[in-house]
Amino acid sequence: MFEISSEKRQKKEIEHILAFSLLSERVKNILSLEADLPFILEMLDKRAAFLSDSPAGLSDIFLTGGLPEVEQTITRTLFEHIMKEPVHPCITRFFISLIDSINIITLYKHLRWGLSARPTFITGGNVKEPVLSTILHSNDVSEITGLIKKQTGFYVGKPAAASIESALLKGISGQVKKMERESPDIGLILNYLWRSSLEARDLSILYYGNKIDKDIIREELVH
Repeated sequence: MFEISSEKRQKKEIEHILAFSLLSERVKNILSLEADLPFILEMLDKRAAFLSDSPAGLSDIFLTGGLPEVEQTITRTLFEHIMKEPVHPCITRFFISLIDSINIITLYKHLRWGLSARPTFITGGNVKEPVLSTILHSNDVSEITGLIKKQTGFYVGKPAAASIESALLKGISGQVKKMERESPDIGLILNYLWRSSLEARDLSILYYGNKIDKDIIREELVH
């Protein structure tokens, strides 16, 4: 029996991952190309309109900062592009909450891991960069708990990635339910999509974490 080459094995793995992705077929086709990563990133630059807001191309960003910087650039540019669009107020409020959550998690990771590089925060949230920068310069992880309490109403006793993310997601859930009451049309659809995304997240945690301690899994899940 012939051994499957590493290239074919990698292609099959990519196809398996993309089979469950909500990305458009155009983007999936680009990611499935048998080409080097810089070329694929150049193709994404041309296809994704929101990336035109970024001053540097993804391939150049990859060469200087690697995949983590590429991921941060895509996330930041996409959210900032969305915030410029004329959308329903509920959608705007939802993305503001999402931006705040991402920025707080980014802040926690930099403090927790003692990273020297300055984090890149997404603009457009309620928690402004000066507030985030002040906590960053204090080098005190515990200050994040007060910020989370103010944003979500939930108190996180001991700051940890799982508990922080869970509290932030629960906070967004509460806001989305309020939006549903205020705007039964848009809010209803938004709440359904949000609950579906949380369910998919929890199922993924249960599937991939079947060998992890149950207490740790329980912290990760959004109830």
